[in-house]
Amino acid sequence: MVRDRARKQDLAVVFTSDHGEVVSRKGRGHGRDLRERATRIPLMVQARDYRPGRYAPVASLVDIFPTVLGLTGTPIPDGLDGIDLHRIVMGEPEVAQRQLITETWRLDRNGERRTDKVAAFDGRLKLTWDLRTEARSLRRQTRIEKRSQNLLGHPGHDPRSLHEALERYLEECGGLRLVD
Repeated sequence: MVRDRARKQDLAVVFTSDHGEVVSRKGRGHGRDLRERATRIPLMVQARDYRPGRYAPVASLVDIFPTVLGLTGTPIPDGLDGIDLHRIVMGEPEVAQRQLITETWRLDRNGERRTDKVAAFDGRLKLTWDLRTEARSLRRQTRIEKRSQNLLGHPGHDPRSLHEALERYLEECGGLRLVD
């Protein structure tokens, strides 16, 4: 049915998920940490002028709305978070250096912060900051997750731009705020 319709008119299909899933010996869940298995999601677009393949620049759920606007020929408003993913497909150089932010937080039964973490990543490295404990880690961003070494302080791994992205994000958004 979809193929028949696609032959008669332009058709775009976007397939994604709202979060990853963590499955381990202890059970399954999501939203507890910012490791790749919890934050990496499928994001597939089939549309005219979209070449099949995997693309290196990072993408986010905030990119879906501007992508749909682009696919329909609707102007994308200034200041909108996200980009039209067609820019990645076309290989625009400025999207190759893109950095994104992810965060997670949980409250316990008493309304106290149990988890409050934020991370900036660029497709190569991810800088994670635990806002409760102030602990920070810098790890390689890979699809297959292993307990990798914290690269903070190691030569050849400069997290400055990721740290600045986190600082800007927290300054603009303030992180988790509990209201009495």
